[in-house]
Amino acid sequence: ETKRLAKKQKRMPLPAVPCPVSVVIAVHNQAHLLKENLPVFLNQDYAEEYEVIVVDKNSDDETSDLLEQYAETYPHLHVSKIPQTARDISLQRLALTLGLRSASHEWIAFVHPECIPTSDQWLTHFARFCNEQEDAIVGFASYEEVKGENNFRCRIHKLWNQMHWMPYCRRHAPYYTDGCCFLYRKSYFLEHQGFASSSNLL
Repeated sequence: ETKRLAKKQKRMPLPAVPCPVSVVIAVHNQAHLLKENLPVFLNQDYAEEYEVIVVDKNSDDETSDLLEQYAETYPHLHVSKIPQTARDISLQRLALTLGLRSASHEWIAFVHPECIPTSDQWLTHFARFCNEQEDAIVGFASYEEVKGENNFRCRIHKLWNQMHWMPYCRRHAPYYTDGCCFLYRKSYFLEHQGFASSSNLL
């Protein structure tokens, strides 16, 4: 039993030295979720530099005003908006592209506004797997609008969906499915021209 546990521990990834991270969140008419979850993202106890980039997909509720208020309090919050002229294109992928291109750091964490950070240690535990050998890291999230047993089913479905698309992410195109909790290299995204290789972009 001791030998088996020793082998298991040897296979487990060792915590990496914290690296700078950019957190990208695309939102649309989700002010109620931002009030609940954005402060937790902004108040992470993280040993390295990090920033939070929120891209507004032309919201017509109080999202814009709320983001302006947070930006005055948190200097590491950066807000971007999709141009009103954007037509015939996936606004979600455009939002992620804008957020990623404006990111200051190599590692990008894509999250949804309905994802609930477990604590102020969320980013520390998530980013500890970043190292020179990895290009992408899948996370596991809980969701504000899904309660009880359905929340667990939703998390399993999202995780399965992410794992299903991981080979595409590594082979020929960046991650272009549901980025609910995902760490990704900026350089790898730009190397593959972002979402340009996705036939579902338009």
